[in-house]
Amino acid sequence: MYRIAFIFSTCLWLWSLQSCYQGSTITPEKIVNAKPAVQLQYQDFTELENAIDSIFSASQLANDFPGVGISIVLGNHIVYEKTFGFSNFKDKTSLDGQSIFRIGSLSKSFTSTLFAILEQQDKVSYHEPLNRYLPDLQLQNDSFASAITVGHLLSHTGGFPYHSYTNLVEDGLPISRIIKQFNKIDNLKEPGSIYSYQNAAFAVSGKLLERKFDASIQSLFAEKMFTPLCMNSTSTEYRNIAKDPNVALPHKKKGNGWYPVRINRKYYNAVPAGGINTTTEDMSRFLGLMLGNFDALLDKENVERLVCPVIETKVSHRYYKKWPGFEDTYYSYGWRVHQFSSEDTDEIRTLYHHGGMVNDYRSEMAFSLKEDFAVAVLFNGQSPLAKNIIPMIVEKIRRYKKSPLLVEENS
Repeated sequence: MYRIAFIFSTCLWLWSLQSCYQGSTITPEKIVNAKPAVQLQYQDFTELENAIDSIFSASQLANDFPGVGISIVLGNHIVYEKTFGFSNFKDKTSLDGQSIFRIGSLSKSFTSTLFAILEQQDKVSYHEPLNRYLPDLQLQNDSFASAITVGHLLSHTGGFPYHSYTNLVEDGLPISRIIKQFNKIDNLKEPGSIYSYQNAAFAVSGKLLERKFDASIQSLFAEKMFTPLCMNSTSTEYRNIAKDPNVALPHKKKGNGWYPVRINRKYYNAVPAGGINTTTEDMSRFLGLMLGNFDALLDKENVERLVCPVIETKVSHRYYKKWPGFEDTYYSYGWRVHQFSSEDTDEIRTLYHHGGMVNDYRSEMAFSLKEDFAVAVLFNGQSPLAKNIIPMIVEKIRRYKKSPLLVEENS
């Protein structure tokens, strides 16, 4: 209980901080050169590279995936950025760092981070009431409708039953039409009182931004996040991935091999919940953002506010609950917050994480602010490796960071 109280008191303190964006132009050069005040200088990455190589080389021999892209950032260094396998297993077309994957629900973390960027600029607030910009979102309980904020949507605490209208999202209905169906939802709970995972409701957060800024969510992602970070291959529309010649095609397992399947249109009508396309190289940029390396865009104080636990998630039978040392899990804004005990110390370690799955793509992403590392793994098939790949890589990183090759220097 003490640990929980400490976490929430810390969050309240961070919430009280008022960040102020100075309005200076953010150029790619400024982003690239942004560095923390104290940085870890890694003299040799060979040991870590070999350790990570061994994981994926063995899994490739076991035919555990058609293709995979891995990004690892330590401090302000991209220390590992590789692909294994094929974009098309059938004709043996190799992947590279610019091959495009769909990332499914990792899009939720991107969306919440977009909100954090805009909040740092004092342009939005997690407390923004939905009915200010979305009067067409009506509920059976008027007091609940007036109480819902964008923060409730980003943390899955809007009070809706589990996966409300995900079926309509997957049927391809526009979010603007789905919004008009919300007044038919029964069994509502008070906003903020329960955790209940959503796709349709989460995607409504993007509709709020569209009306507030009079711009599409696609253009807002491009202008506010992708362009400043030089994520030049990341996109939010079906046509972007359908027309690109360098795509990691989705695959299904067949006997001892994999066969490619078509890219479908699911979730491009709900971009904030699951409609983002990206590459291994672009994921390295996003991971650096989460570690606070690009503070002109998003500083560490605002990252910390973003990942402060909002609600405990008591859902059982989740794969991450079987990770070594697992203790507790919460949901913040678009991120899961896991706590783990340590075998060699009394320390409780915190890992921010999200998984994604769409159209036979599978993805995993995690980072630690205290330990200063971030990891993303993108598969173009339902690999059995996915559910445990994060703790496997984290263990290699921690072992490497104990190496005498690691020194700390003041910049």
